[in-house]
Amino acid sequence: MQNPFQKIQNKIKGGGDGSREFTIKDIIEVHHRFMKTYGWISLSEFRKLPIPSFWNLHNCINEDARREQEAYDKSNKGGRTR
Repeated sequence: MQNPFQKIQNKIKGGGDGSREFTIKDIIEVHHRFMKTYGWISLSEFRKLPIPSFWNLHNCINEDARREQEAYDKSNKGGRTR
């Protein structure tokens, strides 16, 4: 399943299916991910986020997830015995 941020980024850049229309599901997924990371954000406040702030926060979420995955992979690699 494609990351909801990637779907939005593809649509903004004209990639993917070439569509520029967001579905309500796309917005809900991204709003959920922001709330999961930063806590409660009302939909009205979420919609007011400036685009540069939105992408900066999005990049921070992705970088945190990448670091967590690397740490998880590293801890599993060193702890296994056969």
